[in-house]
Amino acid sequence: MNKSLVKYSGNLSFGVQFRKLKLNFLIFFIYRGAMKLALLNEYKLMKWKNGLGETYEIDIFPKDSSLNELNFDYRISIAKVLNDNEFSLFPGYERSLTILTKAEGFLNEKLLTSNSVVSFSGREKTFFKFKKPFTELLDLGIIYRPQKITAKILLPNMEHEPNLISNADKIFVIDRKNFSTFQYDKGESVNYSDDSVVIIINFLS
Repeated sequence: MNKSLVKYSGNLSFGVQFRKLKLNFLIFFIYRGAMKLALLNEYKLMKWKNGLGETYEIDIFPKDSSLNELNFDYRISIAKVLNDNEFSLFPGYERSLTILTKAEGFLNEKLLTSNSVVSFSGREKTFFKFKKPFTELLDLGIIYRPQKITAKILLPNMEHEPNLISNADKIFVIDRKNFSTFQYDKGESVNYSDDSVVIIINFLS
């Protein structure tokens, strides 16, 4: 599998759509089958369910579902964590998290870093504490219904089966440097690099 994230060479076909959002125009384009979703400041910024922080919503499925109504099958987001706090509860869901920036912390006494993934139940009372005081970080997470979805966060330092990514129903590649996100569907050639975090999703029949 080609692991180089090439953005500007090769065949490039455009399917351009404009959507106005707070004076910004989002441009969606197709590159080798991948849809670029947005940059970080173009994502929908929302309050946490418990009101203790903010999160950028990358994707939610189904599209007409809602975080507050808890009627989604999965939701991918990047959260801003500014201090020690308690996470929102999501009964009926499973969660996985990793850190995109350099800060580290403890999630219910489990060390969470940019080189690790912590998975836990959404009904579990979960508290985050920074390893060093007065820091801030961005974390990447997915919340999903295990009855309908299987999901996994893959980091560059993790070994996995060669076809695990390409055989997934949906693949999201998040760049750690600029937080841009590319979405792929099953069977498409997936481009990623050592600066990427990959989320794979499979729908249960």
